[in-house]
Amino acid sequence: MARTLVVSEDGATVVEVSTDDETGWTTGRCRACRAVISDRGHFEDTVEASGLHADQH
Repeated sequence: MARTLVVSEDGATVVEVSTDDETGWTTGRCRACRAVISDRGHFEDTVEASGLHADQH
């Protein structure tokens, strides 16, 4: 399974985005606050939501 790292503008917050091989559902997990981020399980939408979370954290 591949992972995508979304990093905030200041580099302080990282969200790891991955897709479950069995379900196909994509989620992000914030390394700073451990929040789970998902936007209907879609990859592109979850990456965008993860970027917003990282920049607002």
